[in-house]
Amino acid sequence: MSLFVLLMLLRLPVFISNMGLSLPELNWMLVGEKMSEGAILYKGVKENIGPLAAFVYWLVDEVVGRSYFTYQLLGALLLFGQAAIFNAMLLGNKAYNENSYVPALIYVILGLSFYNLSTLSPQLMATTFYLLALNNVYQRIGQKVDDYTILRTGLFLGIAIHFHIGGVLFVLATLASLLIFTGTILRRYLLLVYGLLLPFAFSAAYFYWHDAFNDYSINFLYAPLIDFQENYYLSVPTLLYIGAVPSVFFILSVLKVIQTNRFVNYQQRVQQTMVFVFIICFFMAVVDTEKGSSVLLPFIVPMAFFITHYLLLIKKRWKQELTFALFFLSVLYLSYDSFYQWGLTQDLIQTESTLVKPSKYGKWVNGKRIAVWGEDLSAYQEAQLAGPFLNWNISRLQLESPAYYDNLSTIYAGYYQDLPEVIIDEKNIMPTLSPYIPLLKNHYLRQGNTPVYLYKR
Repeated sequence: MSLFVLLMLLRLPVFISNMGLSLPELNWMLVGEKMSEGAILYKGVKENIGPLAAFVYWLVDEVVGRSYFTYQLLGALLLFGQAAIFNAMLLGNKAYNENSYVPALIYVILGLSFYNLSTLSPQLMATTFYLLALNNVYQRIGQKVDDYTILRTGLFLGIAIHFHIGGVLFVLATLASLLIFTGTILRRYLLLVYGLLLPFAFSAAYFYWHDAFNDYSINFLYAPLIDFQENYYLSVPTLLYIGAVPSVFFILSVLKVIQTNRFVNYQQRVQQTMVFVFIICFFMAVVDTEKGSSVLLPFIVPMAFFITHYLLLIKKRWKQELTFALFFLSVLYLSYDSFYQWGLTQDLIQTESTLVKPSKYGKWVNGKRIAVWGEDLSAYQEAQLAGPFLNWNISRLQLESPAYYDNLSTIYAGYYQDLPEVIIDEKNIMPTLSPYIPLLKNHYLRQGNTPVYLYKR
């Protein structure tokens, strides 16, 4: 309970701030809002988000609508729940030589490394199931396992992927750990695959039933995994700077663990598994199409594991407490510094680049249903999404190629059923598209030299 209170107190400035929405949060809210209107994911709203994450955003919108506070609160609660799972997993599997709440404490502190790291992101939700799958792997390494545990491991991984597609890579860490550290038989690997594919079977059946299987395949699988288009909300140097303090302590922790001979063979295997997890987290961050602070979330698991080892291996109590204080205060300072932009990180962490800025199209779009053909979603802050085209990297596949019948029919059906009051054409699509769709040619008037088109009857 004291850890929960600490987390809420440390997150209080974010809860009550007027900093505003981040661009990823606005994107997630638009998905939930559109689904609340009855749109089918991928067909009625073009986005590469995982279906289970979209379901959560739909549920939030159904209850409270657009709510920055709700996203922050639910994210903090989920982070606390993960810290409890993480602590129970490591103590239950005897990963350390002593029992304590230090793993949970370090997990929570790392979740505060950046001001919106623990918002309700797909990566945060997926991490819950990474932890559950990892717990089953440790049970298998410790020979405490049955067929159901292996099946459940695959199921957890499949669910994680349906929150965030990057979970596909986490499967590799699981397989590597089982192959190297266990004598798992072929039948159980098949059970793992069976459990992994079950969520895909249900999701594929759902979208097939709603005549959206092709959209599901392109938006959820093809776009993020094959047609690799990145959005940089934060630059790579900024992401490295955010993770600098945890990384330094992580490296020191790994070196400390390597030099220590106090671990039994099982504990060493657990440590090696966490090394695999860290490597996979690196590749997950590289291939993630949305380069924001949330790409750092999976790193919390291996970092918290080794940093806890580092603290517990310090023999003298005063050194242990001093090291913890240095770690805690350094992480907290950089988090608040990036949030308040006090000066030290102002040039290094451009927090404003992640935020939704007032739109230059405000006088045309506020309170209306609009369509934006481009990457900038800020116009939606005071408006609603009309039509299905939200994610530009996916939408352009159809909007830029209207000569193909399937693309043209999708565009026409999407806008015929949900006609925008305003179209913001930042990619100059209208001159190419309007000859194919008289609805656009006859009913939209361009406003001067701007990319704004207003609907006229």
